[in-house]
Amino acid sequence: MARRSTRRRSDRIDDEGRAKRRLGVALVVLVALVLLAVMVIFVSYKAGEPELREEDFCPISGPVSVTAVLIDGTDVLSAVQQASVQLELESVRTHVPQYARLEVYSIGSTDERLITPEFRKCNPLGPAGEQDKWTGNRKFAAAKWNQVFGAPLQAVFDRMIPGSEDSSSPIMQSIQSVALTAFGRITDPTIEHNLIIVSDMLEHSEASSHYKGVPDFEEFRSSPAYAKVRAELDGVMVTILYVRRDTGNNVQGAEHIAFWQRYFADQGAVLASVNRVEG
Repeated sequence: MARRSTRRRSDRIDDEGRAKRRLGVALVVLVALVLLAVMVIFVSYKAGEPELREEDFCPISGPVSVTAVLIDGTDVLSAVQQASVQLELESVRTHVPQYARLEVYSIGSTDERLITPEFRKCNPLGPAGEQDKWTGNRKFAAAKWNQVFGAPLQAVFDRMIPGSEDSSSPIMQSIQSVALTAFGRITDPTIEHNLIIVSDMLEHSEASSHYKGVPDFEEFRSSPAYAKVRAELDGVMVTILYVRRDTGNNVQGAEHIAFWQRYFADQGAVLASVNRVEG
């Protein structure tokens, strides 16, 4: 009896050992399959991501869209106007699509050189607040977005929006310059082009002066001045953040906006909206 009992205990131990070994093998196989699945997902995800340039986070193949913000700093904005513009641009800043390029320019003369962007980057992570693709963590994704894109852009807006005093306001020259530098190298007609202008739209330059009254567009169109500042804006969608000026009371309004609507249409662009800045 003792021998039989010992043999049974030995058999049970052998069975338990074999069961543990099978369980161990199964766990190893399961872990290997999970790791393989993660690797496949990672490789597939990376394969779908474009290669980015280090200097501006834009895809080497080109951005998915381009938005240029042109800020008129030739006059000082009041505190209310500054807050209103910041609110409008906050919506722009936080809704730039992934791999879309945003450029920020200040209105200035192009007699000697083209105006250059104060900010020029693509958004590598998607609009602010989107979930991180791996962790699902919005807080983590928002922190990354703010570090590489959101905060540097906001710093530029904070510096430019107050404005300053300048004797001229060459809006048309600046639009022509932006058309060349921001949109001129984009050859794919499917890529969306947007131009956002923060300005009173009171042109005051050698080309024209709106302080004398709203020009007749057809007369201006046939002038040598228009030929000099005309831009190629085919397919560009334009938004104006229209800043009121006390000095422009006799000019600003529906007739003034209609002039700019014809100006943009003649160059292939669409004046999509005019949003009046409070203050």
